[in-house]
Amino acid sequence: MAATIPDFSFTIPELRRALKHIRSLRKLGQMPLAKLPAVQHLARARGYSGDAGMGAAIKEVLVEGIQALRPEDGPPDPLDRRWRPYLILTEQYLQQRSADAVAGGLSLSKSAYFEAQSDALAQLAQWLHAQSTQLAPVTSDTNALAATTPFLAPPSPFYGFRGQQPLYSLMRVKDALMRDISTVVGITGPAGIGKSALAIAAAHDRDLIGHFAEGILWVGVGQQPNFRRGMKMWLAALGQVDALKLADDEEEAVLAQIVRRAIGLRRMMIVLDDVWEAQHAASLMLGGPNCAYLITTRIIQVATQVAHDIIVLDALDIEDSMAVLAQFIPDEVSREATLVRKLAAAAHGIPLALVTIGADLRFSIQGHRKLAGCLLSSTLSALQRSEQNARDESAGVQLQLPPTVVSSLRLSLDHLSPAARAGLFKLREAFKPNPTVFSEADAWSAGITPAILDELVNHNLLRVSLGGNYTLHRAFADCLEALSKQSALGAA
Repeated sequence: MAATIPDFSFTIPELRRALKHIRSLRKLGQMPLAKLPAVQHLARARGYSGDAGMGAAIKEVLVEGIQALRPEDGPPDPLDRRWRPYLILTEQYLQQRSADAVAGGLSLSKSAYFEAQSDALAQLAQWLHAQSTQLAPVTSDTNALAATTPFLAPPSPFYGFRGQQPLYSLMRVKDALMRDISTVVGITGPAGIGKSALAIAAAHDRDLIGHFAEGILWVGVGQQPNFRRGMKMWLAALGQVDALKLADDEEEAVLAQIVRRAIGLRRMMIVLDDVWEAQHAASLMLGGPNCAYLITTRIIQVATQVAHDIIVLDALDIEDSMAVLAQFIPDEVSREATLVRKLAAAAHGIPLALVTIGADLRFSIQGHRKLAGCLLSSTLSALQRSEQNARDESAGVQLQLPPTVVSSLRLSLDHLSPAARAGLFKLREAFKPNPTVFSEADAWSAGITPAILDELVNHNLLRVSLGGNYTLHRAFADCLEALSKQSALGAA
C-alpha cells in the first residue's frame, strides 16, 4: 500500500512519478503536486499558468528541495552517507542516470540503493510538507504577490548552467549589474552562443534576485518588436489593472509613460532579449533611476551603442562542451568518452548545437542503451555530413548562422515524426513575423496538437516559456525560414 505523508496531498509513488517526468513540464503540471501551496505561491509570483506553467513551478520547487538536502557546502562526497539523499535524487532524476549507474557510483548493492532511494524520497516529501505548511493557501486575493514582486524571466531549463566559461560569464554579468545603479549591460555573440541562456541564468541568480528585490521584467524584442504587447505584459506584472484596461486605446508613447510611472523608484532588473536595433532597446528602457538593464543582441554595434559594459561570448572549450552533453547523456559520457568527445568537438563549442544534439541523443538512447555506441557514431557521421552540406548552401539562401546550428537542427528534423516535422514548419509559418513565443491555444488554432508540441519539446526544438507559453529559439526560426526558401528555390 502506498505510503502517504501525514496531512498531505500526495503519496511517495506520486512524488517519484513527478521526478521521473521533471523534464516534461506539461505532464508535470497535471500531477497532484500542482496543488501544493509552495507550488501555487511560486506559480503566482512567477506569473506561470496552464499545465506547462504549473509544471515549471513544480520543477523549481523540486529542484530547490533537492538542493536543500545537501548536508554542507562544497563538493559532494559519494562515500559520506549524509550525501546519499542529495546524490541519489540529483543523479537519477535531475541528471537521469540509470539506477545501476548511480548505485555503482555510491558503492551500494541494488537492495541497499533502493532502500536509500526510499529514504531520499521521504526526506524530500518532508521538506515539501514543511515548506507548504508555512504558506497560506493561494486565493484570488493573492494577486498582490505578483503585483509587488513581478518576475517575468522564462523558467530555467532542466539542464544546468555549468562549465568554467559560462560560470565566468555569469560572474561578469553579476559584477556589472551590481556595481552601478542604472547601468546597462550588453551580452553579444553569434546565434546559438548562449546569450539568452546567460540572461536566464542571471535572472534566476539568487544574488541578483536579492539585489533587485522589487522585481525582474523581461521581454523578447526580435526584429519586428511588438512594443504594445511587451508594455501590456509589464503593466500586468506590475499590478496596474486599471491602466491595463485602457492599454489598447492608448498611443504607444502614452503607454510608455504609464509604464515608466508604474515602475517609478522600484529597484528592478529589466531584460531586453534578442535586440536587433539600438532604437528598439531605447524604446523599452522605461525604468526609473534604480533600474538596471540586461540586453542580449547578436549585433555588436547595437551592444556598443546602448551598453555601458559589454560581454562577448565565445564558443565553449571541449571540457565545457562535454559538460553540456553530460547533462543529457551522463552514462554515455563515462562509458563512451572518446566518441562523446568527438561529438562535442564536432559541435564547435556552440551551446545551442550541443543542447540540441544532447536532447536528440537522450531521446534516441532511451530504451536502447546497448546500442548507445552505434547511435553516437551514426549521430557524429550525420552531423559531419550535415555541416558540410550547410557550408555548401547555395548563395540564394544566406543563413548568417553557424553551420553547426544548421546541422544540429537538420539532425533533429531527421529524427522527428513526419507530423512533428511538418508541425514545426507550420508553426514558423503561422506566427510570422515574430514566431518565437506562442500559447498552446495558438498552436491548436494552427492545427498543432499537444502530442506534437510534446515531441518538439522532447527534442529541445521548443521550450516552455513564461506563463506556460512555448518558445521557438530565434536561431531555429531563422534557419527554418531559410530552409523553407531553399526548398522553394529547389522546387522552382
